[in-house]
Amino acid sequence: MERCPKCDTILKSNQKFCTKCGFKILPKKEKLETEILAKIDVIQKRISNDNMNTILYLELGDVYFESKMFKEAILEYQKAYNIDNDSFNANFKTGEVYTELKKFNKAEICYSKACEIDQKSQKAKLALYFCFYKLEKYTELISIGNEIQPNNRNLDFHISLKTAYQK
Repeated sequence: MERCPKCDTILKSNQKFCTKCGFKILPKKEKLETEILAKIDVIQKRISNDNMNTILYLELGDVYFESKMFKEAILEYQKAYNIDNDSFNANFKTGEVYTELKKFNKAEICYSKACEIDQKSQKAKLALYFCFYKLEKYTELISIGNEIQPNNRNLDFHISLKTAYQK
């Protein structure tokens, strides 16, 4: 049996709003599996011994990202970025989280920075390319599309490029 956190009214299962006060009832987060909690604990202990190691923060961010804990993932990637602001992985992985959250403006910034750091990275260019597509920035999309090697172009790439040329 659940109760409204605001007015303490008894709620029915799967109720989205309190019928008495109108408070929005948020679904409870699923409990993390023991294996994931153990991974997090191990990495956090390693970080406590070496808190300037960007790889550890990236690892922890990856665990959070895989567990769909996106805010926590961003925080860990940002810690890696704060230690080394020329970290390709910190920028790229933060962009991936923002893409998953459909915050394409923020993702664009991260992918652009990753492209500046590693100007040869095809995965960063491709991610930025699709970010431009989602933001309907077709001029930028065409520009970066020319930099993507043919072996990295798939059907979605060609469809989005055709759409950009038609606009």
